[in-house]
Amino acid sequence: AGGALNAPCSAWHADFAARSKALGYRLILSLSYELFDAHCYNDWKQRAWNGDPAHTGYSPPSVLLSPAHAGAMGYLQAVARAFVFIMASAGHAPRFQIGEPWWWVLPDGRPCLYDAASRTALGGSPIEIATVRSTALTSAQKALLDDAGALLAASTAALVAAVRSDQPAC
Repeated sequence: AGGALNAPCSAWHADFAARSKALGYRLILSLSYELFDAHCYNDWKQRAWNGDPAHTGYSPPSVLLSPAHAGAMGYLQAVARAFVFIMASAGHAPRFQIGEPWWWVLPDGRPCLYDAASRTALGGSPIEIATVRSTALTSAQKALLDDAGALLAASTAALVAAVRSDQPAC
């Protein structure tokens, strides 16, 4: 409620955009599929087969958002639109980069394709891939990875479309 960004975040980025414009910089805003874990809804998180969340190596950890979860992707779209609006309001040509749109792989090689939304989007009962480091993936496992890639691509296309709905020149 009240917007995708809190007031201090909006103020900081508006000041940054204005100062960068005044200094003659060409700004590009970037947004990743990553969120501070403590502030992330549990159902938004990518998860391994056993339910482990897609934690990054940071301390405290961040987590990767599921490209299949409508709420998580709606949030990213709202944030992207808000940032690009700030940028354009400061006089910059709207330029936006989707940074780090990926399926997370845990340090032991387990892919995080198995949150509830992804399971549903990937056919309901996707086959387990114990590690992506295996050279002996089955054709069913390879097909799952292809389907996951298509799902991720669709989520990035939707993010671009959301930004361009406000800023067609972006």
